[in-house]
Amino acid sequence: MTSSESAEAIHRANVYEIVAERMLDDISEGRFAPGASLPPERELAQRFGVGRSSVREALRVLESHGVVRADRHAQFVVRNEAEMLIPAVAMLVTLGHATLRDVHELRRSLEIEIAGLAASRRTDSDLKLINLAMERMKDSLGSRSATMQADLAFHEAVAAASHNRALTAMSTAVCTTLSGTLRGSYHVSAEVMAQHGAVAEAIQKQDVELARRRIQEHMEWITSIIPLEDAGYEEAVR
Repeated sequence: MTSSESAEAIHRANVYEIVAERMLDDISEGRFAPGASLPPERELAQRFGVGRSSVREALRVLESHGVVRADRHAQFVVRNEAEMLIPAVAMLVTLGHATLRDVHELRRSLEIEIAGLAASRRTDSDLKLINLAMERMKDSLGSRSATMQADLAFHEAVAAASHNRALTAMSTAVCTTLSGTLRGSYHVSAEVMAQHGAVAEAIQKQDVELARRRIQEHMEWITSIIPLEDAGYEEAVR
C-alpha cells in the first residue's frame, strides 16, 4: 500500500468521527435543541454528504457518550444537560471509582451551594414551581413512585432557581443516580414535608444562610436513612 492509499484509508475510517463532531456543533449551537428528534438517517447522510453507514456510526458514538438516545420509534433524541451527565455519574459508581457515599457527599455540597444561590436569585416563577412540587408530594401520598418523582421535582425546582445551568444539570444527574437507593426505604413523613417547607420558606425570604442551613439539615436527614454502606449500586438503581 502506498502512502497516499494509507492516508485515504485513514480518512475513510475517520469520516464517522467528523460527522459526529459536526452533529455536536449543531447541538451546541442550538440547531438541535434538547428533547428534539434528529432528522432521519437518510436526511443526515445528505446533509453531510456521506454514506448512511457513516451517519449510523456517528450516532452510535453520540449515543455512547450520552449525547443522544433512541426513543420508542427508533428516532434519536437530543438529551438535556442532566441526561448527558447521568451515565457519567453512574459509571463512576459502577466502575468502583466512587462509592454511593461519595456521590451523596457530592450531592450535599451541590445542594448547599444551590440553595444559597436560589435564595439570592429566585424569581416569583421559581417559587411557584417549588411550591407546585411540594403540592405534588402531598397529592401523591400513597404512591411511593409518584412521591419520589415529586421529591425529585422539588430539588430540581430549587436547582433551577439558582439560575446556574451547570449546577442544575449536575444536581439533577446526581439526584437521579441516588434516587434508586431510596426505593426500599423511602416514605413520605411529616418530617420530610417540614424540611422541604423550611427550605422553600428560606428561599422565599431570600435568606441565603438560612437556606443553606436548612438544606444541609435535610441532607443530614437523608444520610441517616439511605443504606449507603449496605446497598450495592446495581441493586440500588434497579
